[in-house]
Amino acid sequence: MARANTGMKSLEVERLAPEFLNLLRRHNLIEQLIRTEFIDKTVNHIKLKDNESSTLLENYAKKNGIRSESDFQEHLNKRGLRKTDLLHHLELPIKIQRHANECYINKAEARFLECKDRLDRVTYSLIRVKKPELARELYLRIIGNESSFSDVAVSYSEGPEKNSKGLIGPLPLTQAHPILAEKLRTSAEGELMEPFRIDGWWLIARLEQYQPSQFNETVAQTMCTEMFNEWVKRECIGIIDRLQAADKANK
Repeated sequence: MARANTGMKSLEVERLAPEFLNLLRRHNLIEQLIRTEFIDKTVNHIKLKDNESSTLLENYAKKNGIRSESDFQEHLNKRGLRKTDLLHHLELPIKIQRHANECYINKAEARFLECKDRLDRVTYSLIRVKKPELARELYLRIIGNESSFSDVAVSYSEGPEKNSKGLIGPLPLTQAHPILAEKLRTSAEGELMEPFRIDGWWLIARLEQYQPSQFNETVAQTMCTEMFNEWVKRECIGIIDRLQAADKANK
């Protein structure tokens, strides 16, 4: 991966005194510190233009109601920050995204195709009851236009969907039970499904809207960020392993 090993032979945290490392462990902060420093060193080569940095500070000031330089300094003092520290935090997400794009953009579409199912979103109506004969009766009422789906859901559904008149979503297709997800994937919008059983429940469902994901710039950036975060996680595990090995060796 491009620039992946820049400055990665060691981190400052690996040179901390054992007493301080033990303190970080006690408060469950060592993993967070390692990840933060690792990312910081990884993306340090990314430089923002002066006008980009200025805009970040201006937007921050507006968001926090800061109207003057003296107000800004007071704001920083209360938080124990210098302006350079604040700017570092504001710039970091942009640097991460640009570095991730730099390293993974050529793999983004392949990644998208692998995980498209979890990016597709659906909105559907759902009723679930325990008794199959009740499910059949409710299905016939709805398909015969004797009652609306929402009214039946409020009156008879035994799951939390009754509180939303049976309507669920939009949400990723993969959040639905695999059996339900497959039925939704192969149904037409507005089609009422005959009752079917899942885990002791009898379900009546209707697909309201299927929103297939499309590969675009925003999705590409999301894929790049996911791959970057996965790489960071693997590298940080290795650093923690080295720290633990060094700790054992020093005992």
